[in-house]
Amino acid sequence: MNLIIKFSLFIFIATNALAKNYSCVVAAKKYEKKYNLPENLLLSIALTESGRKVNKQDFLPWPWTINVRGKGMFFKTKTEVVEYVKNYVKTGKKNIDLGCMQVNYMYHPKAFTNFDNAFNPDINVEWASKKLISLYKKFGSWKKAVGYYHSYRNTRRRKYSAKVYNTLLFVKNNKNYDIVSSNNDQNPDNYQDIAFKNNVKIKTQTNKVNRKPINQFNTEPNINIIAKNSNTIPLTHSEYILARMEKVNFFRNYFYKSKKD
Repeated sequence: MNLIIKFSLFIFIATNALAKNYSCVVAAKKYEKKYNLPENLLLSIALTESGRKVNKQDFLPWPWTINVRGKGMFFKTKTEVVEYVKNYVKTGKKNIDLGCMQVNYMYHPKAFTNFDNAFNPDINVEWASKKLISLYKKFGSWKKAVGYYHSYRNTRRRKYSAKVYNTLLFVKNNKNYDIVSSNNDQNPDNYQDIAFKNNVKIKTQTNKVNRKPINQFNTEPNINIIAKNSNTIPLTHSEYILARMEKVNFFRNYFYKSKKD
């Protein structure tokens, strides 16, 4: 009996860990479908914003990620990261990026009702998807919307957009990122069934792929779902992404001169 209990506990812990590992991926897939966004665009932004190696081989966006003064930090649990952020803001500091999509607290203090929600992958990714759609409506293209999601400075936004679109090309050529999600999740924290049922296993790509930027999407978002008074306050992140992502093998040596939009 004790052996059965221990085995069941092991399965529960392993399954829960799997769900947490892939929660940003599942949420990105969910809202790409719900709001009719270009396939894998949210996922590519999430990988660029909070991507990390898991189990020394898988590269995934991590839900318990923050960035302070250009330094990215990954936490093992939601409890740990929420506690850290609460203590950080008590000192009066606000310039910190939060969660899967690295939403900046200083520029978007009302994005989430509390820090627990900020690190809820479902809530974090949905906020980012609405923000991206508002930028698409304002600037007229997904490529520009992605760039302005990161920065309003021309050089930074163009480099960031190129980086995300390069990641998008990588994801398109890597079938291991395919996940079927549901729009009917009652509990936004519960990704366990989705991840476990589909036996998700994501590995880093080893084959070379074309590094040229792909054509921007013409897919129209489902604008009617989004509130008309969408917040379009500029989002300016730090440059940590460029430094951190350069360490990842499949993102090296691809910088090129950005073409004029």
